[in-house]
Amino acid sequence: MQAAETAAHTIAVALVRLRALVLALGETNKPAWWRTEFMNETGLRFLERLYPRSVLQAALHAAGKSSCEIHDQAIGRSGVYHLYRLPGNLESAIRDCLVADGFLGELRPFSGDSEKLVHALTEMGGSVAKPAPGDVDRTVLKAVED
Repeated sequence: MQAAETAAHTIAVALVRLRALVLALGETNKPAWWRTEFMNETGLRFLERLYPRSVLQAALHAAGKSSCEIHDQAIGRSGVYHLYRLPGNLESAIRDCLVADGFLGELRPFSGDSEKLVHALTEMGGSVAKPAPGDVDRTVLKAVED
């Protein structure tokens, strides 16, 4: 794997984990941020019967559609990216890593427990520099574009 491909894969894996944790937290939070229940244990078991080999993809897609609509309504669609609407190359990298990533086993113990989800998010962001609101790390986007 080339350096750019490795960087793109690393970013995609981090985005999948971030999306999954935020989607699960959004369903668990009281009041819920969006009205889906695909990221909790009941929703995952339901989706496992329909999509036994791609349950995480199905859950992320279904819950992500709802949260994407809510974000689009709040901030707009034109010229704006957010966690659920990213540039095409990032979305493609995310889809590719979803097939190979075994994150579902890591996510299940957290599902339904907002405190554990917040703790997992805190751990995930612990080593990341905190950008100012609205900042975009151009070096990350450049690495993915290459």
